[in-house]
Amino acid sequence: STMCERGQFYGNVLIADHNKILFSKSFGYADRENKELLNEQSLFNVGSVSKAFTAIAILQLAEKKKLDLADKVIKYLPEFPYPEIIIQQLLIHAGGIPNDYKLLDKLDKNKIATNDDIFKILYSQKPPLSLTPGDRSEYSNLGYQILSEIVKKVSKTDFKAYLQNHIFNPANMTRTNIYNADEIKQIKNVAKGYVVYLVT
Repeated sequence: STMCERGQFYGNVLIADHNKILFSKSFGYADRENKELLNEQSLFNVGSVSKAFTAIAILQLAEKKKLDLADKVIKYLPEFPYPEIIIQQLLIHAGGIPNDYKLLDKLDKNKIATNDDIFKILYSQKPPLSLTPGDRSEYSNLGYQILSEIVKKVSKTDFKAYLQNHIFNPANMTRTNIYNADEIKQIKNVAKGYVVYLVT
């Protein structure tokens, strides 16, 4: 409550114990400019929390014996330029995939990049790995983009459709989905993102 009054926290809080909700409250605005308050149905961009869904998809496919975590990525993506990297290493951020921000500099800034756009640059440039695969973990967005592509190839379906059919629908997650920039504009009750800058 104090942080909300200071403009330092907008969000929804839910505390539950053994399926019993002990506390549930929305704090602050979904849209500050239009004075729209957050509510329990407000849709949030969860950013990198979505990596958990990618990991679940990979583990589901492994459980169904459609892939093995020890498989090399090139088994599913033959053009992948690092033949030594295995799926498990990408899951735990230990593949050594180079920093994707450097690759983004080479993209057309007038359009939203797709995975295919990024892969084309990765495959053609083949930047050196940042570490020996498996040596240690180093956070990698691109590693998870590669995993999402493996889900598509193995399941023979669109990544968005896979998550909807195998994770969101079975879990009754009716307000969870993947939206592109145009789609999200059509959705009502979306929380805008705000960054807090603390001055000391």
